Amino acid sequence: MKYDLGVIGTGEFAVHLVNGFMFNNPKLTAILSPRNEKCAARLSKQYGHKIAANNQEVVSSCKFVLLAMLPSQLTDALKELVWDEDQIIISVVTGISVEELNNIVSPAQSVICMPTNSAMIGKSILPVYPHHTEAEKFLSALGKPVALPDEKAFESCAVLGATYGWLLALKAGTTQWLCDNNVPEQEARELMAELFMSVGEISQHRNDVSISTLANELRLPGGITEHGLTLFEESGALEQWQKVMGAILDRLSVRY
Repeated sequence: MKYDLGVIGTGEFAVHLVNGFMFNNPKLTAILSPRNEKCAARLSKQYGHKIAANNQEVVSSCKFVLLAMLPSQLTDALKELVWDEDQIIISVVTGISVEELNNIVSPAQSVICMPTNSAMIGKSILPVYPHHTEAEKFLSALGKPVALPDEKAFESCAVLGATYGWLLALKAGTTQWLCDNNVPEQEARELMAELFMSVGEISQHRNDVSISTLANELRLPGGITEHGLTLFEESGALEQWQKVMGAILDRLSVRY
C-alpha cells in the first residue's frame, strides 16, 4: 500500500479534512477519487497528491480510506470494491450506521466520526464510534477524538456538527452588535474569540461541577447575567435551542 490516506468523495468537506491532515503532517501522502475533478485537482496541485483512475485504485493503494460523500451516494460509490482486512475505513457520511458500513466494506474495519471544518487547522471536535485506537491516533491530526460508548450517543453528538455552524452565526451576530455599538471590528473579533475560548477553558478546568452550576454561580440577584438569563427563559430561547437540536437529530436519519 503506497499511500497514507485514500479519499473517496473528494468534495469541499474532504478538502477541509485533507488540509487538516497536511497541516499536522506535511509529509502525508494521499490518493484521491476522481469524481469531483475540481476539488481533486486543487489538492493534487497544492500537495502533489495522486488522482486515482477509479475508486478501486484508491482502495487498493492505502490502509486508511476516508469516505466523504452524500449518504445517497455511498452505496453506488462503494459497490463491487474489494477491501482488505487490514484496512481502516473512516466515514464522515451522516446517517450511515457502523453495521451498514461494515456490511459494505467487509472484511475491512470501519469507524464513523463527525468533524467540523475547523479540522483544517487541527481544532475540530471529533466524536467517534466505535473506539478504535489506531483510527483515533490517525484522526488526532484533525482534533481530539472522543470515543462514544454506543451508536445512539454518537448520533446525538453528530448534531454538534450543526451546532458548530449555529455558534458561528451567534458569534457573528454578537460581533456585529459590538461593532454597531462603537467597538472596532478587529477588537470585537479578538474579544469574541477569547470569550468562546474562555468558556471552554473554564468548563474543562472546573469539571468537578456541572456546567449549569458554573452558569448559576454568575447568576447574582439583580446582576446583568441573571437579568439576561431570565429574559432568555421567558422567551423560551434556551428551550427552543434544544428543540432544534432534536429536529436535527431526526434529520440525520434522512438520506439526501
